[in-house]
Amino acid sequence: LTLALARRGSARVVSCDFSHPMLTRAQEKLSSAQRNSARGSGPSSIALLAEADALCLPFGDGCFDLVACAFGFRNLVNYRAGLKEIGRVLGPGGEVGILEFSEPGGWFGPLYSFYFHRILPAVGEWLTGAPGAYRYLASSVDRFPRTGEFVEWMRSAGFQGCRARKLTGGIAVLYMGRKSG
Repeated sequence: LTLALARRGSARVVSCDFSHPMLTRAQEKLSSAQRNSARGSGPSSIALLAEADALCLPFGDGCFDLVACAFGFRNLVNYRAGLKEIGRVLGPGGEVGILEFSEPGGWFGPLYSFYFHRILPAVGEWLTGAPGAYRYLASSVDRFPRTGEFVEWMRSAGFQGCRARKLTGGIAVLYMGRKSG
C-alpha cells in the first residue's frame, strides 16, 4: 500500500505497523523501490516508517489528509478506538479508506466459507509447515463486524459519506469515509 500511494503523487507517505518484522520487510521493499526510482521506474515519493500502535499513533491531531489501511484493521483489539484514533489524526475533510477481508453472501458464500475455513488453512499449514498458520485469518475475519455494522461504526465515530464497496465478489470490502470540516 505504501508503494502504491508513493507512486501516485508527490505527497509524503508515512507507514505504521505494530510489528517490527513487517517494518523490516517494508524497508527492504522501499529500498528496492528507491533503487528503481533512481533509474526512473520507481515511486517519486518514498515513505517514512514508524513502529506504532494504531490505537495510539505518535502523530499530532489533524496532521494527515488520508489514512489508509489494508488488511490490518481487523487485527486491532478495539475497532471503535481505532476509528476514533484515525479521526484524531485526520485533518478537516481528510479521508479514510480501510480495505478488509470479508465473506461473500449469496450462493457463493457457503462454498467460499468451506474453502476459507477448511481448505485454505490445511494448504497453508502444508506449505508453511506451521500448524494453524492460516486458521487465524479465518477467525479474525469471523470476528470482524459485518459490512453494514462497520459502516455504522464509522458514522458513529464522526465520519461522513461512509460507504462500503465490495470487491472480488465480497471477499474484500473497501470502507470509505471523510472527516467533517
